[in-house]
Amino acid sequence: SLKTYSAGLLKAWKTAEEPMKGLLQDCLQDWAALAVRSSRKGAERARSMLEEIHRNHLDEDVNDALCKLYGPILWRSFKVANWQVRENAARLFQYSFPLIPSDFGIAEKEQELAKQLKILKDLLEDPAEPIRRVAVSVTCIILKTYWDMMPPGEMAELFTILYSRCAADKKSPGVRAAVCEGFCWLLENAVTHPTLSAVLPKCSALLNDRSPLVRAAFVNLLDVVSHCRGVSVAGIVSTDDLFARLCVEHAEYYLEGLQESATKRTPKRKLAKAKANAKQGAADGPAPKATSDLVAKLIAKLMAPSLFSTDIVQQVSRCLYFMKEHPLALLALFTHMEDTIPVSDRIKLGAALFRYGLREASNEGGNMRRVQIMLQSVGLLLNFGPGEVPQKRKRGGKSSSANLPEDVDKFVYEHIREDDFIVFLQSNDEEDISVREDLLFGFEGGNCEQEILS
Repeated sequence: SLKTYSAGLLKAWKTAEEPMKGLLQDCLQDWAALAVRSSRKGAERARSMLEEIHRNHLDEDVNDALCKLYGPILWRSFKVANWQVRENAARLFQYSFPLIPSDFGIAEKEQELAKQLKILKDLLEDPAEPIRRVAVSVTCIILKTYWDMMPPGEMAELFTILYSRCAADKKSPGVRAAVCEGFCWLLENAVTHPTLSAVLPKCSALLNDRSPLVRAAFVNLLDVVSHCRGVSVAGIVSTDDLFARLCVEHAEYYLEGLQESATKRTPKRKLAKAKANAKQGAADGPAPKATSDLVAKLIAKLMAPSLFSTDIVQQVSRCLYFMKEHPLALLALFTHMEDTIPVSDRIKLGAALFRYGLREASNEGGNMRRVQIMLQSVGLLLNFGPGEVPQKRKRGGKSSSANLPEDVDKFVYEHIREDDFIVFLQSNDEEDISVREDLLFGFEGGNCEQEILS
C-alpha cells in the first residue's frame, strides 16, 4: 500500500548518506509537486506517499528538509490562477504547517509564522468556493493542533473571518457548513472551550439557515457542544428556538413527502430535464445531501435525552408542560426520535400518557384538546419500525406477541387496562367518539397493541 511505501521512503531518507540522500530529497520534492499540480485524486495519492513524512514533520531534520523542499513549490502555488492548484496547495499546507526553519531566531520565527497565518486568511477569502471550504477546514485543524503557539491577535483575526464572513457566506452553503464542522474539530481540544463559548453564539443564525445542509451541520455542532463541559447549548441557542425549528423541519418534512408524490406523476420530459440539471450541478462540485427529515432527527437526538433522563413521573410532567407550551413541537419530537430512544423507554412513557389521558377524559370539564394531543403522542411513541420490538416465537416458527422486558411488561399491564377505555369504545357521545378516534390512533400507531390488549 501507499502507506508502506511512505514509511519506507521516510526510513530510507533518514538512514541515507550523500549523494543518495540528495536523490531521495529530489524524489520528495517531485511528490510534493505532484501533490500540488495533479488532479484532485492524483494529489490525494501523492499526499498519501508523503504521509509518514508529514507525521514526523515536527522532527527538526524533517522540518528543515520540508522547508527547503516545499518552500519553492507551496508559496508560489498560492498565487497561481488555477483554483485547483491553490486547493491542492492548501491541503498540503495543512499537513506541513508550520514551515519554519530551526536555525531562525525568535524574531524571524515570529515573522515567518505571521506570513503563513496571512496565507490562511487569504485562503479564507479566496474567490473560489472550493478553496474557501477547504481553507475553513485547514484553519480549524491548524488552530486545534497549534493553539498554544498562536499569537492572540492573529487568532482573533482568524476567528473574526470565520464567524463574520465564512459563516455568513451567501454564495456557498458548503462554506457555511464547513464552519460548523471545523468548530466541531476545535471542540475536541478542551483548551479552546473558553474562546468558543464566546464565538459560537455569534453563529446562532445558522440554525435557521435556508440550506438544510447548513442546518444539519449546525445542529450536529450543538450535539457536540452538549458533551462539552466548558460550553453550553443554552448559551448558543434557546430551547424555544430549537422547538420552533423542530416544528418548521417537521412541516417541511411532510411537504417534501407531498412533493415526492407529485414528482412520481411528473411527465418523462420534465424528469429528464431535472436529471440533466442535477448532473450539471454535480459537475460544478460535490454537494452532500441533507433533508428536513435529517435535520429534525438531529434536533430530536439533541433534545430527547433530556426528557428521558428523568423518572417516569418527571417525564409525564414535562410532557404536560410541552403540551401546553409547545404541542406541535412535542409531536414532532416523538415523530423523529425513533432512532434515539430505546423502545422500552418509549413504551413506558406511552403507557403512562395513555393512562393519564384516559383519566383526563373521564373527568368532567377535562381538557379535551390536551387529551387529543396526549393520545396522539401515545400513537407516535408506540410507532415502531420493523424489527424494533423483539417477537416471541411459537414452535411453528411464527411470531406471536411482543417479547418485552419483564419490567416493561409489568408497567404496561399496570397502566393500560381494558376497563379504563372500554366505555369510550361503546359510547355514542360526541366527545367520547372524538376520544375514541384518538384512542384507536394510539393503538394503531404501535406494533405492540397485541401485547397491550392481550
